[in-house]
Amino acid sequence: MEFVAREELSQRTHALQEKLRRGELDGVLLMQNVDIFYFTGTAQNGILFIPSSGEPLFMVKKSVTRARIESPLDQVVPLESVRKAPDLIQSHGHRVDGRFGMELDVLPVSLYDRTRKAFGNASIVDASGLVREVRASKSPYEIEMMRKAAGQLAAGFDALRTAIREGMREIDICAQLEGILRREGHQGIVRARRWNMELWYGAVSAGASASYPISFEGPVGVTGLYPAVPQSGGERHVNAGEPIVIDIVGGHGGYLVDKTRIFCIGEPDAALRELYEFALTVERHIEERLRPGNVPGDIYDETIELVAETPYADHFMGWDENRVGFVGHGIGLEIDELPVLAHGFDAPLETGMTVAVEPKFFYPDTGGVGIEDTYVVTATGCEKLTEYPTEMIIVPG
Repeated sequence: MEFVAREELSQRTHALQEKLRRGELDGVLLMQNVDIFYFTGTAQNGILFIPSSGEPLFMVKKSVTRARIESPLDQVVPLESVRKAPDLIQSHGHRVDGRFGMELDVLPVSLYDRTRKAFGNASIVDASGLVREVRASKSPYEIEMMRKAAGQLAAGFDALRTAIREGMREIDICAQLEGILRREGHQGIVRARRWNMELWYGAVSAGASASYPISFEGPVGVTGLYPAVPQSGGERHVNAGEPIVIDIVGGHGGYLVDKTRIFCIGEPDAALRELYEFALTVERHIEERLRPGNVPGDIYDETIELVAETPYADHFMGWDENRVGFVGHGIGLEIDELPVLAHGFDAPLETGMTVAVEPKFFYPDTGGVGIEDTYVVTATGCEKLTEYPTEMIIVPG
C-alpha cells in the first residue's frame, strides 16, 4: 500500500496556512473525506483542525488505529463526538473562540449546526474556496499518481480494440472495461464534490445513446440500466458504422484522469469522420492555450468563437438539455476541481494545474463524437497525461 510522505503533506498544509493568514482566519475544521485525505494521507472519519500556524490536529472517530498507520501526522487523537472537539483543540494549545473556516459547499446543515453549537462564540465562515485553490495545483507526486491512472486507461482502450463486437450490449462493454481497469489497479470509485453528482467509471454510449437525456453535469448522454441509476451503458446493442463514445475515468491512489476515445465497428461515413477531425482541431486549439497566465474564461470564449463559425455550433458540448457551458474541467482527487474552462472563470492558469479538455459534438439520431484528454499545465505550456493515439479507433466488423 502506498502512503503519502510527510513532506508532501507539510507543503500542502503550509500552502493552506498562508491563505488562512491572508484571510484572517484562525484555522479550518475539515470533515469531507477527500479534503481530509489531501491534508492527512488517510481517509478515516473525523475532524481535521489546521491552525493558521502550527501543527494540524486530526481528531478521529473511526478508525484511529488505521489513521495512525496511514498518516504521518504527529497529532492523531481519538474523538468521541463533535462536542468534544473544542476541548481537544484547546488542550493542544489553540484558541476556540476565533474565526474558523469550514467546507460549507459540501457540509450537511445538521453537522454544521452541531459544530457551531459546540464551538459557542467562534465565528464560522466558508473556507471551501481556499481549500480548492490549494488543491488545484498538483505536486510532482500527485502528477505521478495521475500518470498511473492514465496507464490504466491505455490498457483498457488497448483491450477494447479486440473486445468490441457488433451486437454486444453497451453494458457488456462496460463489464469488460471495468474488469480490465480493476486488474490494472483502478481504485473502483470516482469522486465528485458537487452535491448528488454520482458517477460510475464514466460513459459507454453507442449511437443515439450519447444524446439521451441525463442529469449529470456533463455533455455525454447515457441510458443506464434503470431509472434509479442512470449511469454507464444500457441494454442497447452496438451496430456497425455508428460511433461508440467511451468516456472513462482512471483512478490510482485517489487521483483521477479523464479520457474519451471514439470506437466504430467498420468505417464511419464521411460526415462523421469530418466532424471527428474538427473535434481534434478544437482540442489542439485549447491545448495551445493551456499555459501559465492564460485565463480559463478567455480560453472558453475563444473556443466558442471558433466553433460558432462552423455548421456544428448548435451541437457542441451536448445535445439539447445535455448541453453544458464548459469545454474543460479541473481534475485530481475529484472529477470537478478547479480550474474550469468556462465563461467567467478569471483566475489565471498556474503551473501544476490539471484539466480535462473535452470538445464533443452530439446529434439526436447518430449520437456523439469527440475527444477528451487530461493535461497538466507546465512552465512552458502543457503536457498531455493521457497520451494515446487520437485517431478514431476502427474495430473490424
